[in-house]
Formats: sequence, structure tokens, C-alpha cells
Amino acid sequence: MANERYCGDVLTWKTFTSDLFEHRRKKNRQDMDQYCYKGQHEAIIPREKFEMVQALLQNRKHHIRGAFPCLHVIDGGVFRGFVPINHHWINEDPRLYYDSSNSVDQKAGKMRFAKSSFSAFDLKGYQVVRNQFTQARYEGPAVTISNNRITFNLFCMRKFADAGYAQLLLHPSERKLAIRPCQESAMHSIPWRSGAAKSLYAKTLCCRHFGAALFRIMEWDPDFLYRVRGTWIQRGEEQIIIYNLEHAVSAVLLPQMREAPGRETRAECFPEPWEDSFGEEFYDHIMGNEAFYMARGTAWQAGRPSVLAPGIGQYVPQTGGEFHKMMETLRRKAASGDGG
Repeated sequence: MANERYCGDVLTWKTFTSDLFEHRRKKNRQDMDQYCYKGQHEAIIPREKFEMVQALLQNRKHHIRGAFPCLHVIDGGVFRGFVPINHHWINEDPRLYYDSSNSVDQKAGKMRFAKSSFSAFDLKGYQVVRNQFTQARYEGPAVTISNNRITFNLFCMRKFADAGYAQLLLHPSERKLAIRPCQESAMHSIPWRSGAAKSLYAKTLCCRHFGAALFRIMEWDPDFLYRVRGTWIQRGEEQIIIYNLEHAVSAVLLPQMREAPGRETRAECFPEPWEDSFGEEFYDHIMGNEAFYMARGTAWQAGRPSVLAPGIGQYVPQTGGEFHKMMETLRRKAASGDGG
């Protein structure tokens, strides 16, 4: 199933003669350059399906079972344009997340606020001070992101203490990450807490390939950790946590101190644009956190399920009849000597 000839390609130098005198052939494990010639003969399966099969095989190597993941998107409510994330999926291409998110109308979900609804005075020019400048220890939702794992702090676990499963959501264009409680049947649901009797700890998701895609979206340095403080919002029994990734603070590993050998210490590095301001302009802050000001109703819909991304090609497995029909076509071509 991994043979490139199925899709019409030819890969040379799969093996080579390692000993000229004994004529021993050896499998090429990056010992020599290999060359792939595409479209050398008629393919028996489309290239798209061949590449999907390779992704499935790679998933199996990492003990990830199941079919090729479908691309879903949330098409309404507070999470309009967010994509449910399968953090085990072996895909490092950000374009798939962008395509899924952009497949729904983004402008339809935007809200407008009257300035007078916040204050009788014009607050243009005023800033909302960043909590990184005012709090020595942050007591709120936070996430730490590296290129191979995502860790949600204890605050997130406490707020979702009754949730058995949660969804990880991404809006690549708005640079936002979110989590929300969900049912086990929800698309790409993640086991959140195994049992109410167990103690609460920070939740860590291993996601080497999604982490690589996220770092490419954000143009982050893979040698750094990034910490993001989030916003917890509750409407009735529904609650969500949203993280604005543009407000991430990088953390660099410091040399080990003599007083504490073996203990890693990291220093936070604030973004350079923060040097000349205390925070966001007031109305920019409001628009960036519009979900916090949404009333519970049609615009909220925090639990709205995801749908297949419209206009995005999805993998549809062949039926038994279609498979046998393809085999008969190949047999007739082989019998007529026109097998490519």
C-alpha cells in the first residue's frame, strides 16, 4: 500500500550494492540520494487517495486507529469559523485548517456594539491594562504551548471538572484557540477527566504534528514555549474558554542556577510591541473579546455542533461494488496489453 507505483510514480535507488565484490544489496535508509519521477505510467488509484492512505499508515505507526479524519467547521454562534482539532492527526499543513475555517461566511457572525452601551464618555485613546503587568501570579485560565504538546492549567480543569469530554477548537485566521465541554460523540472529542474521585491536575495533550502546524500559523520559534492567558465565559450552564494566541508570551530556558541544580527555570519575554503601551485600546479590546459581551441566545450557541466543511473535498471510502468494478477494469486492460 506504500508503493508509489500505484499512483504512477517511480522511486529509484530503493536499494544499492553495498559491497562490489560480494554483490550484497542493502536497503537505502538515507545512505544515498533517491529520485522520484512522477507520472511515469498510468495510475491505478488517484494520487489524492494514495496520499490519504500514506497518512493513515503513519497514523497507525503512532497507534492511531480509525478512518481518515473528516474536515469539520462550526458554522454559527460564538464559535463560527472554528475548526475542531484532532490533536493526534498527522498533518503539519496549516492550509487545511485555513480552508476549513474559511469555508463558512465569517462576516455573518460579527457583532456591532454602540459605544454608548459601555460609557457615556468617549473612551477612545484609553487602554485596558494587560494582566501580565498587574498580576504576579495569574489565577485564571492559561495554556502553555510547545511544538509537541499543549498544557492547560489547573484553573481550566476546575472549571470543567464535571466534563467527561472536551473539544479543542482553532480559528487560524483570528489566531484563537478554544476549549469547550462536549459529549463523547462530538467530533474529535478529547477525554477530559477520567473520574470524579481522582485528583485534578493540569491537562496535557501530546500533539507533535498539530503543534508544528500551529507554530507555522503563528510563526513562532520552536525552541521557545508560549504561554497564553485566556478568557473564561459562562452563560447559564454553558461555559467556554477562549485564548487569543496573538497575546502569547514566549518563555526562554535560563542557564541552571547553582542554588537549584537540575531545576529548569524559564523567563518570560514580552513582545516588543508591548514596550510603548500598557495594554489594548479600549474599543479594540472589546471587539477582540466580543464573545464575553454576547447575550445568551441566537448569537451565543456555544454548544453548536460542527458540520462537514462545505466545499472542501472529503475522503469517501469505496463501496465493495465500486472496488470490484475497478478491479475488472484493470484486468481487462492487462488482458488487452494496455496496462500502462
